[in-house]
Amino acid sequence: MYVIEINGFASHAYYLLHATSYFIMNRFIRYLDYLRPQFIFSVSGVFLLLDRWLKGQARGVWNAPRLINKFLGWEPFFNRGVAFSLPVSTRVIIGLTVPVIILIVYDLFIKTHEKRSGTGYGLRVTGLAFILVGAISNLIDRIMWRGTIDYFLVLTGVINLADVLIVGGVLLYLLAKSGQRGIKN
Repeated sequence: MYVIEINGFASHAYYLLHATSYFIMNRFIRYLDYLRPQFIFSVSGVFLLLDRWLKGQARGVWNAPRLINKFLGWEPFFNRGVAFSLPVSTRVIIGLTVPVIILIVYDLFIKTHEKRSGTGYGLRVTGLAFILVGAISNLIDRIMWRGTIDYFLVLTGVINLADVLIVGGVLLYLLAKSGQRGIKN
């Protein structure tokens, strides 16, 4: 481990990095708490439109792979399964997705509306909005084409912006929940 000497004060680089990342995340969480939900929904709507446009491009105009290297690039792929192309019936996926969307809408507009104050409110709303937008975009694909259109090759998997929004939204939501638990204790 590296040691930093500043005027006779020794501290480990790890602790400096940890304190810096904690400060940045804390500022980010506080900033999101001041954003209006309308702004968060507008940004989420832009991501939805961008994902729909990219899927349209993958189906029509940009249907040939364009790889930066063998692990990263643009590679349109029609995915009839779920994560990692696991074979699951489209009806089952739609049957599970619709109730999840309903629960997220309930949490966003009823439950979250009641708890507008406190640390993590903006983070919670942003996470739920990203999950909702990603789920709706992939649901539209499943209803229209019986599968999703993935286009970003990352390592060995092909994903789309909706997948990134869902995973990012879950991470933001969990971060908000863990921050709330930290405040209560």
